[in-house]
Amino acid sequence: MLLGWTPALWAQALPSYDFSGQKNGPANGWLKAQGFKMERDADSIKTNFEGGRLVFTTPEGTLGLFGKELRLVGVRKLRVTWGVLAYSKGANWAQGKLREPISLVVSFGDEKMDSGSSFVPNVPYFLGFFLGEKEDSTKVYLGNYFKKGGRYFCRPCQNPVGQAVTTEVDLAATFMEQFGRTMPPITGLTLEIDTRDTEGEAKAFVEKVEFLP
Repeated sequence: MLLGWTPALWAQALPSYDFSGQKNGPANGWLKAQGFKMERDADSIKTNFEGGRLVFTTPEGTLGLFGKELRLVGVRKLRVTWGVLAYSKGANWAQGKLREPISLVVSFGDEKMDSGSSFVPNVPYFLGFFLGEKEDSTKVYLGNYFKKGGRYFCRPCQNPVGQAVTTEVDLAATFMEQFGRTMPPITGLTLEIDTRDTEGEAKAFVEKVEFLP
């Protein structure tokens, strides 16, 4: 099975990442070959292919990002199949502990939105989706920064440990609902894990990421 970019059958093929055909072993080399850049403490996170999954094992006190620049038009939906193998203790967005065992952040357009702090770089609009143990799937969450251009959603929440779940989101509708404007082209995809201010390691996996028309 071909991994990475789906074969171009039309003007612009939409990317799909399917890890079911990968052999067990370290995944950092594959991620770098696909254009993912590792930022912050990403080197401290163990990334492996295990049983057709991309698995992230993250020690406590760690923030790691695996980001890739994109330029996609014609996308409407995002579909992710993923799950959690271990939650770190203490994450709770309702209590200000904005941490997660895994999240997927989609960036839009090139316009840099105010972060709300002179010490934090401005970034384009984004929608972030995460798997949380104590959060509410009906709520829209704001971070400590990026309140003008960033929104976070727990989709779904309280997912049983070890169980794969498929999250499907209408990006275009969600963007319009949150920001009151038509969704710009997709310009980035980032996998983020954050265990700062929590106890114990977090472990999560991704089976497949799809951008859909």
